Amino acid sequence: PDRTWLKFLSEPRSLFQPANMKLLLLQCAGAVGMPLPFSRTLEEGMTGSDVCILNAFVQRSLGQPAPVTPDSGSCSFDSDLKAAVTSFQTKHSLSVDGIVGPKSAQAAVDCCALDGYKDSGASAGSLGYKYKVHISVLTNRSSERQGTLYDADNNAIFSFTARLHGRRSDGSETAWPDFGVNDAGLIEFASSGNTITGLTEMDLNSPEGVPKLYGPYNVNRAVKGLEGNSKLMLPHIRDGILIHTGEWPGWSEGQAMPNSNGCIHVWPSTCKRIADELAKLGVEARPNTGGGKDYPYKPQGLLSVDHVDSVVVV
Repeated sequence: PDRTWLKFLSEPRSLFQPANMKLLLLQCAGAVGMPLPFSRTLEEGMTGSDVCILNAFVQRSLGQPAPVTPDSGSCSFDSDLKAAVTSFQTKHSLSVDGIVGPKSAQAAVDCCALDGYKDSGASAGSLGYKYKVHISVLTNRSSERQGTLYDADNNAIFSFTARLHGRRSDGSETAWPDFGVNDAGLIEFASSGNTITGLTEMDLNSPEGVPKLYGPYNVNRAVKGLEGNSKLMLPHIRDGILIHTGEWPGWSEGQAMPNSNGCIHVWPSTCKRIADELAKLGVEARPNTGGGKDYPYKPQGLLSVDHVDSVVVV
């Protein structure tokens, strides 16, 4: 961080570049010791989406049901949450003051960022949907994974390569397309972080408006979280997560795909085949809504993303 500050001070014009402003904000958060997704000390009386995330982490640690995120995407740090925080601090041998500073925030992330969600194996049809996509991920998202498309009766239609890595773990933005490094990726609770784990309602939408970034084919849109971190985050804290492709210069099928802003990247042929197979199942391609908030249609599918290499420790 010190070297980064010196670089900015010696090159003041660079401060106004969007990528550098993003990195500077991250460095500011790091300078006060708060781990992402937190960027400020939290205490009673505060409101915000970070309070929602904190509440979820604390309740997980205490073995309580996950709270429901309000439509506003903002929660209040009330007296009940303060009491829960003091219980959390006692459990984790922290200073007990009901205030979430760097040490309490780091303990919350370390213990409770993983949701423990595992795909149940239930068919999409048994849950009232026409199809399901299941992808198991590693904690380090630099590894591409195999996803599978299932019909309503849980018959596997085909498997495909997918990349669920968001921006780099330091939050930096590089020239598009960013083919990345071997880092774990930005935490999924941060804007443009890794694809969120959990069970999510999903729907087929018409193509996005920029083929260069999203490909020319129909996309699958994550609409509303049902279980795991997805239930906490989608669509009121994060939104706009898709299964899509892109027209990546110099890339060909078989090569590693670039990082996304939290979406699931697939090969162009995969994106087309998913749309074609869904059409055979009677799935309708809805007009592209641009997001999952106030989604006007009944979602027709499910997205299930779970970890295979992690153990939840609370």
